[in-house]
Amino acid sequence: MPPTSPTPPGERILATTRPLALYSPGTGDPLAHLWTAEPAPEGTVAGQEWLSRDERDRLDAMLLESDRALFVTARVLLRTALSRCVPAVDPAEWAFRTGPQGRPEVLSPRTAPRLRFNISHTRGLAACLICPEIDCGLDVECLDRRFDPVRLARAMLSPAEADDIAAAPGGYVTAKRFIRYWTLKEAYSKGRGLGLSLPTASYTFRLGPPGPTRLHASDDDGADWQFGQWQHGADHMVAVALRRGPATDLALVRHRGVSAAAASQAAAWRTSSSSSAARSALSGPGRSFR
Repeated sequence: MPPTSPTPPGERILATTRPLALYSPGTGDPLAHLWTAEPAPEGTVAGQEWLSRDERDRLDAMLLESDRALFVTARVLLRTALSRCVPAVDPAEWAFRTGPQGRPEVLSPRTAPRLRFNISHTRGLAACLICPEIDCGLDVECLDRRFDPVRLARAMLSPAEADDIAAAPGGYVTAKRFIRYWTLKEAYSKGRGLGLSLPTASYTFRLGPPGPTRLHASDDDGADWQFGQWQHGADHMVAVALRRGPATDLALVRHRGVSAAAASQAAAWRTSSSSSAARSALSGPGRSFR
């Protein structure tokens, strides 16, 4: 996928408040939706009042303003994006739980049990991935980092991946290649719901081009997974992982930010749209790929 240009800091872009399609009209396959947004200073993010008590407690424990801005932006982005998918639910009404391995999940409302999501943020960028029914993972990393990619590769990547890093030209090119591997591994482990419990050296990615990125030498069936990766603007790498099962490659729809005002308009559909239409947008004609 080609690089995208970042939006100005704090800006939210949303072209429409119409409910998003969660399944492909032609095939019935699930559609994945990805949002990205640049962090805005705390107190300037419309929709911050939607945060739950738990989210506010986590925010209060953060000392750095940059961390607080990223956290608020990511949480508001998640709530707004979920309400784009299910306009009958106000952004403040979403409640979440943490799975056994730390994967975040929708707890309520009960009308949305089939939505899966993942969020990630790094210096300068927050992102949110949502899709119905299927496991999904997401990672974003800043490319402007100072580190020794060869040393880290030997410690954190598989032998084949580490050899590939060692053979790279050096400098920024080598560091960027390491981050490509790392974001894919993060997205995959989060998609499986295993997080840090999955040893990162226990499986290997083969980077495209010329072909698509593929997973090899894992205890999981790599053929069940679809991966996407691209550079976002000049400073960030984005990777997504979708457990597609036997389906052909699923479509990924990318959105550049969301606005709190638009989310409120979407949620207001509860007074102008039938609840059956909202349920139809959620349940759709899709099939499960568990």
